[in-house]
Amino acid sequence: MVVKNLLKTRIFRQTIVAVFVSAAVVWLYLAGAFTRLEWVLLDQRMGFYTEKSEIAPGIAVVMIDESSLRDMNGEFGRFPWPRRVYVDFLEFFAMGGARAVVFDLLLTENDNSTPAKRESDRALAEATREYGMVYHAAQIIVDREDEIESGSLNRPMPEDFRGPFAVEGRGFRSDIHNNFSLPFPGLYQAAGGIGVVGMDADPDGIYRRIRLFREYHGSLYPALALAPLLDELAGGDPARFSDRHLLLGQLRVPVDDQENYLVKPYGINNEYSASGILASLKSIYAGEIENLLIDPGEFEGKIVFIGASAAGLEDIKATPTSTKTPGVLIHAWAAANLLERDFLRPVGRGLTVALIAVFTLLTMATIFRLSNFTVRAGLPLLYGAAFFIWAFSRFGANTVYEIAPPLAAVAAAYLVSFAYLSFTEGRDKLKVRKLFSRYVSPEIMSELLAHHDEVSLGEVGQTEEMTVLFSDIRGFTSVSEVLSASQLVDLLNCHFGAMTEVIFDRKGTLDKFIGDALMAFWGAPLKVDDHAGQAVLAALDMIAKLPEVNRDLLDRGYRAIDIGIGINSGEVVLGNIGSARKMDYTVIGDNVNLASRLEGLTKFYGLPVIISEYTLAAMGIDIPVMPVDRVRVKGKEQPIRIYAPLAGPEEAPEVAARCRANAELALTAFEFYQNQRWHEAAEIYSRLPYPRFAELLGERCRALAEVEPMADWDGAYNLESK
Repeated sequence: MVVKNLLKTRIFRQTIVAVFVSAAVVWLYLAGAFTRLEWVLLDQRMGFYTEKSEIAPGIAVVMIDESSLRDMNGEFGRFPWPRRVYVDFLEFFAMGGARAVVFDLLLTENDNSTPAKRESDRALAEATREYGMVYHAAQIIVDREDEIESGSLNRPMPEDFRGPFAVEGRGFRSDIHNNFSLPFPGLYQAAGGIGVVGMDADPDGIYRRIRLFREYHGSLYPALALAPLLDELAGGDPARFSDRHLLLGQLRVPVDDQENYLVKPYGINNEYSASGILASLKSIYAGEIENLLIDPGEFEGKIVFIGASAAGLEDIKATPTSTKTPGVLIHAWAAANLLERDFLRPVGRGLTVALIAVFTLLTMATIFRLSNFTVRAGLPLLYGAAFFIWAFSRFGANTVYEIAPPLAAVAAAYLVSFAYLSFTEGRDKLKVRKLFSRYVSPEIMSELLAHHDEVSLGEVGQTEEMTVLFSDIRGFTSVSEVLSASQLVDLLNCHFGAMTEVIFDRKGTLDKFIGDALMAFWGAPLKVDDHAGQAVLAALDMIAKLPEVNRDLLDRGYRAIDIGIGINSGEVVLGNIGSARKMDYTVIGDNVNLASRLEGLTKFYGLPVIISEYTLAAMGIDIPVMPVDRVRVKGKEQPIRIYAPLAGPEEAPEVAARCRANAELALTAFEFYQNQRWHEAAEIYSRLPYPRFAELLGERCRALAEVEPMADWDGAYNLESK
C-alpha cells in the first residue's frame, strides 16, 4: 500500500494546521490587523506610479500660494482678500472660455464690516450669476452638540438651497450628518452649482478618499469634484449606491462599503499661481497683451479649481504622495478621475480571503511535502516575492490588490510550518532511528531520515507488495555437533556479518536471524520500485560472497558451509508485531511462508537459489534464469513454477553466455517434460552441469516413461514435506 496509514494521519494533521493558520490570518485580516501596513503599501504604489503621471488636460488648478499672498499684500492687505478679487478671477476665466470655475473656498458669511466689503460680496454674487459656470463650496458635516451648537444641529436645509442643488439617490446611508455651512445668502442662489468640501483622513492621518455625495436629511449633495460634472455623467438620472459602486447614469464608480471613493493622484497637475492670473488680468486691462504671464486662452474648455496652497491658510493635507498637499488638489484629482474614467479598482474582500487561503495552503504544502531543505525554505519566499511584484505591477492597470494579508499568510504559514516540523520531524526521526537502526544499513538509515514521512512504520499493520528472502545453512546440525557454544556463535557471526552487508548493499531490510537462518525483505520501510530484482541480485551476491566467508571460517579452524536461498514476491502484511514489551518489525502471510518453503527446496533440487514465478514476473533485470519445476507445496492446491537465477549482470561475458545456454537447455527440457516427452527431456537434463538437479529430473522422467501418469496429470510435482 503506497499511501500509508501514518502518512494519511500526518497529512490530516498538517491539513488541520494549515486550515487553522489560514483561518487565523483571515480573522486578523477581517479584524483590521493589516490595515495600516496595507495603507503603507498602497501609498508606495501610488507614489511610484503617479510621480510622472499628468492630470487630465481638461482640469486646471489655481493656487493661492505664498507668492500670491506676498505679491498681493500691498494691494489687498492680508488674506482673506476682498471678495471682489474673485470677480477678477471669474472675468479672466470667462475671457478664456473656461468650462467651469470651482471655488475650494468656504465663503459662508457676508462681510458687512464696511460698505466696500458689502459691495464686494454683492459684486461676487452678481458675477457668479452673470457667468453661470461658477461653483461654490458648502460643508455638510457630523458635529457634536455643545453650548454653541446645541440649537444648530439637525436644522432643516433651506428650501431654496435643497431645491436646486439636492440630487435624488437610492441605496445610500442616511441620517449620518447633522450640520452644514452654506455660502452666504445671495451667493448660493446665484451659483451654477454647489459642491460639498471637507474630507475625512484615514486613521493614520493620510487623506486617500473622499465622499462623492454627502447625505443630509434624506437628500444627496455632490462633492466639489463631482459638481461640475454631475449633469454630464448622470444625465438627470438618480444616483445609486449598489454592490460597492456608485452608479451615475451608465458610469460605475468603484467605492467602498462606506461609500468612500479612493482617489487616484497625479504628479503633474497643471497648476497656476493666483498672483500670475491677477497680474495677467492687469496687463490685459492696460492693453499689454503681447507678453502675458498667463494667457486666458489656456483655460478654454477647462474646469478650473481655485484653492489655497499657502501653509497659513490651513488647507494642507497629508496624502500618499506628499505630506504637504493642498486640499484643492485632492478635489482636482477626483474630478480628473471622473472626467477620464481613470478609476482605481480595489479588489473585493472575498478575493483577498481566497488569496490568504491559497498562499497559506501552498506555503505549508511546499514545506510539508518537499524534502530538500533549500527548496522548502526558499520556494515560499519566492511565492511571496512573486505575488508582491505582480500585485504591485497591477496598480499600473488601476487594479488595487491587498498585498499585506497574503504576504502575512505566507509569513505565518512559513513560521508555523517550520515550528511544527521542528517538533514532529525530530520526534518522527527518533522513532524511525529507534525502529530501523538494526534492520537497515547506515546509508538506508540516512535516506529513511531524509524521507521519514514516506516510511512504512507498520504501526497498525498494512498490506504491501514486497519480496521476501530466506537463507539457511545446509547441514547445520552436523556442523554444530562438533563445535562448542562459543565457536558456534563465532561461526554464525562470521557468516551473518558478511550476508547482512550484502543485503544492506542491495537496499534490503534485515528482518531477523532464526537459528542458522536469515530472513530479509525488500519494499519497506522505504518503497523500492525493483524490490524483486534487488532481492535476486542480493541472493546471487550472497552465493558469490560464500567462498570468502568459507576462507575466513577455514582460517578460524571451522568447516566450510553451504547455504540455500528461497525468494518469493507478493502481498504480505507488514507491521510491528509482538507485545508491549517486545515488538518486531516484520512481515507475515502466505507469501512469506512460500519463500521459506522455496528455501527448503534448494537442498532437494541441489540448487543454491530458487525463486517463484511471481518474483520472476516482478524482476526488472535481464539475467539468465533456469526453469526448475512446477510444484505444489504442502498445504497448497495451486501449483507454482519455480526458477533458479544462474548469474548476475556483473558476471564475465563468457560465464554469462554459458549460463544463458544452460537456461535455454533447461527450458527445452522442461517443455519436453511438460509435454510428456520423457526420453527427450531426460536426455537434455543429463547435459546440464547441475548434478543433483539433472539427476533428480532425469530419474523422474525415466520413471514416468515406465509408468504413464494419471490422465489428470497437470505437470506439477507434489511435495509432501515442508
